[in-house]
Amino acid sequence: MPDPSESLGPAPGSPDSSGPRVVAFGTFRVDLIRGAVMRDDELLDLPPRALGVLRCLLEQPGEIVSKQDLLDAVWQGSFVSDASLTEAVAVLRGALGDDPQHPTYIQTVHRRGYRFVAPVLSVAAADDQESPDTGSGRPESPEGGAVVGLPDGSFIATDSSRRSGVLRSFPILAAAAVLILGVLAVLLAMWLGSGEESAVVSPESNWSLTRLTSNDGLVVTPSWSPDGRWIAYALDEGGEMDIYRTPVVGGPRVRLTSSELRESGPVWSPDGQTIAYSTDSGRGGIFLLPFEGGNPVNLSPFGSHPRWSPDGQTIAFDWRGSVYLIQASGGGALLLVGGTSGVPRPTWTADGASLYFWSRMAADVQMVFSSGGTPYSLGLVPPGEEVGGLACSPEGDYLVVSRGPYGGYKSLWIVPLDPETGRPSGEASQLTLPITDDSDPSISLDGSRIAFTARQFNRHLFGLPIDSSSGMPVGDAEQLTVDAEQNYYPDFSPDFSSIVWTAHHGDQGLLYRQRLEDRVETKVTNEWERTTREIGASFSPDGERITYASTLDGAYELWQIPCEGCVPLKLTNSVNGARDALTSWSPTGDKIAFYSNRGGSWDIWMIEDNNGREPRRLTTADGNELYPVWSNDGRDLAFTTNQAGNLDIWLVATDGSEPRPFIEHPSDEVWGVWSPEGNRFYFVSDRTGSFNVWVFDEGTGSTSQVTFYEGLSRGMPETELFTKIAVSPSLLILPVETRTGDIWILERPN
Repeated sequence: MPDPSESLGPAPGSPDSSGPRVVAFGTFRVDLIRGAVMRDDELLDLPPRALGVLRCLLEQPGEIVSKQDLLDAVWQGSFVSDASLTEAVAVLRGALGDDPQHPTYIQTVHRRGYRFVAPVLSVAAADDQESPDTGSGRPESPEGGAVVGLPDGSFIATDSSRRSGVLRSFPILAAAAVLILGVLAVLLAMWLGSGEESAVVSPESNWSLTRLTSNDGLVVTPSWSPDGRWIAYALDEGGEMDIYRTPVVGGPRVRLTSSELRESGPVWSPDGQTIAYSTDSGRGGIFLLPFEGGNPVNLSPFGSHPRWSPDGQTIAFDWRGSVYLIQASGGGALLLVGGTSGVPRPTWTADGASLYFWSRMAADVQMVFSSGGTPYSLGLVPPGEEVGGLACSPEGDYLVVSRGPYGGYKSLWIVPLDPETGRPSGEASQLTLPITDDSDPSISLDGSRIAFTARQFNRHLFGLPIDSSSGMPVGDAEQLTVDAEQNYYPDFSPDFSSIVWTAHHGDQGLLYRQRLEDRVETKVTNEWERTTREIGASFSPDGERITYASTLDGAYELWQIPCEGCVPLKLTNSVNGARDALTSWSPTGDKIAFYSNRGGSWDIWMIEDNNGREPRRLTTADGNELYPVWSNDGRDLAFTTNQAGNLDIWLVATDGSEPRPFIEHPSDEVWGVWSPEGNRFYFVSDRTGSFNVWVFDEGTGSTSQVTFYEGLSRGMPETELFTKIAVSPSLLILPVETRTGDIWILERPN
């Protein structure tokens, strides 16, 4: 899920933890162990490689650090050129506001390397006040004093009798020391016991933060008991996701379920006697369970993310992009809102008259009466962002929204509400920083505390060798990407020698290209703005052009790079918030397919001849049609549709004929692609309860499972949007996530 939170860890050959941990220079402070960089009270959003370079330079202030030493320490054996280091230094200088011609911090030493030239103040962290290692080659600071590194490589130790005099000699250092004393305690408290995981409160927030759980695996979807004594959650201990509850004040947790299903999303009934939860296996399902444990009752055969109404009579839940209501006493589910094209995660207003939910189609949080009607948008989600959870306070005075970039880390925001109408009554303010993926908020009954999931995950592209004759794996998957922690949407060049994909750095998604022979990576698109996202790239059949979707002008629109190093050209212009995304070239190179909501719903569209003509709509169903990919003969486009309720893969010809089913199953079938020979179709499905790659052999009519991930702490992405795959005659490229997470609690001051 990102750059500021990635622990830099001890670089090869770097000083161990006995050395200075927190250092300051100018108005900046850096925790060398945790990898956090702050300017005054602002946490900087830096790519991990830039952070690594900064740490290496800060560990040797005033000394020349060679290019090779930096490459060895930061890239750790990856095959990259000096250009990668030059780019990382440029990004670092930009973040620090440093002029390379007249450097304040980082000096380039021609043909040799780089040197950090500003004075550096090292302050030991509160839990690192033991005696320094005198064998480290650095002078010991008497009586726990600070150590100042000077540009010439020397150090000045400051004890209690000399410290003020030294700091008076360095006004900038004195100011930095004061800032550190004010902020360091807060940072350490937030990181206490977190290992490589951390959750950080926004500087604008006055809420305090504590950690409830500490597990090696994944803990998600917390829910407060009405009396505020317990929190229920889902934990993957033992390889199966089960429901637990744990006392807020500390004590042993209680396991409530122990089935082979993947259970999550527990939520307490208003009377505290029952816990509703869902399963992620098969078609899902909503279950009711006594809070002490026991035999669960299946309330609905499908569904996820249940939420009790305030009176305890009704449960709202979502399933395949729709919101449903069902009576807690039983009966059939009632469709309230359909076709949101995402994971709505509904939550009730305080009075139970309406519900809030996330609509990917509308790209916003919407509100709808529980009695039905037309939803309306609340204007809470910026372009290019998605929602990871909603919670309304019991008094109806605020709404908590988990939001962040598609595929990236989310942070929590608090929105003041008018209790009478349930609508926003002021501007949203940020509660947490996107150091972790903060989602699934739950508010205590008194409205003073918010429990949430703080996850860390990385998503890398892996190459799985496949046999060209059988189409099945013949070896182990090997990780291909190393830099950005969120990598997705791979596409092969026509000669299969390289791939292009989206690499997420913080809030920014950029296109990168990797030459598979030697793993050399190059950046395809420019870093326009910190929040620009460029996704869904595809090569033209001649390999000369790359098309993609970008938020450079606001909403996602299609762009094209006509040649290597050329200025990108815009292909489409969206209006009224419409979005065009994820291109696919026809084999002849004269047509580009994509999906868009410019017609009111997600449909497959096409641009012909690549000459600026108006896009032509190919599908017109009431549901959602997504993720087009051309057949090898250019006659058909395969796409994902929810026309049957679940997600299936259909075909549509470009001659205007009606779409027809291709890959159908009660589970979800999402991304797909034909093999280069055209006789097999690889696709992603959750038939086993987790997304995996499957292959359909058109000659034999048989379908076989290719990968066998079980999800939970490791597997293909949990959201189908990021499961795109690519296939060559000998290699299958797929995204794989590694996930950890725990429950944290925010508490509002009295």
